[in-house]
Amino acid sequence: MKKLCATVLALAAALCNIPRAHAVDVKNSHGDYYEHEETGETIPYRLILPDDYDEKYRFPLVVFFHGAGERGHENERQLDNCVQQIADNMPKAIILVPQCSHNKQWVDTPWSDGSYSTEEVPESDKMIAAMALVEQIMQEYSVDRDCVYAAGISMGGYGVWDAMIRHNEVFAAGVAVCGAGDPSKAEILKDTPMFVYHGTADATVPVSGSEEMVAAIEAVGGTKVRYTALEGEGHGIWGFVFDQKDLYRELKKCKLTDRGIDPYAVKEEPEGNKMLPYILAGGGVLLAAAAVGIVLAVKGKKKKAV
Repeated sequence: MKKLCATVLALAAALCNIPRAHAVDVKNSHGDYYEHEETGETIPYRLILPDDYDEKYRFPLVVFFHGAGERGHENERQLDNCVQQIADNMPKAIILVPQCSHNKQWVDTPWSDGSYSTEEVPESDKMIAAMALVEQIMQEYSVDRDCVYAAGISMGGYGVWDAMIRHNEVFAAGVAVCGAGDPSKAEILKDTPMFVYHGTADATVPVSGSEEMVAAIEAVGGTKVRYTALEGEGHGIWGFVFDQKDLYRELKKCKLTDRGIDPYAVKEEPEGNKMLPYILAGGGVLLAAAAVGIVLAVKGKKKKAV
């Protein structure tokens, strides 16, 4: 566990306020709305593509879960925190930023309670819809499925832990800031790289939320979790966190195949979607219409990862 003091944070905050040139301005990104049939949820989302996006190559995907203050339906507020920093530090990545509506949460549990049980708290409708959206984006865009990452702050920190537990086969790594999860599911995350940050004086989400997850993962033999405690700091630490160059250096190294997971194995159709099941293998796409016993193979060149 790494500890950082308030003086370091103050200096970092000052540096964050220095104007910078952005290769991609996230405010000018593509915005749309995804309708999930099963839950009836509509998810506004922004999609930030690298300025050199080319379908001949596969690009990493970062899914960012925002905090409670960025909830809404206008499809703008979710860009307020951290997204530009991610785009600046990962210019070769596609970034997906879904927006949770007012009075809804990525995880239906009180933030002040810290840890929760996924057995007692079902996956929220918003998270179900968001994960279906992730699958659709991976189908429609040239995503390197070996390098899909979840990141989130506060309410979104809960979202990261929840997504990493329930959909561990999708994400190569997670960045959970001021969040909490289900320590009883630590075995699932034993081999998953997790970058965890929390202020020790957080009065909104108790620091125990992160500490209990980290301790549980380490107790089952996990060695891929990196926890940074920000001594004396409160809740709003994310500006500092997402300005850390070493975070991005380490994140980019993480791959699903390092955990023995084949990211291009058979995938079922996303819930609420009408798309057919598919297989991505050897650069080709195999569409299977099982109901009528028809198999259609579409060949293509294998794409290189950027």
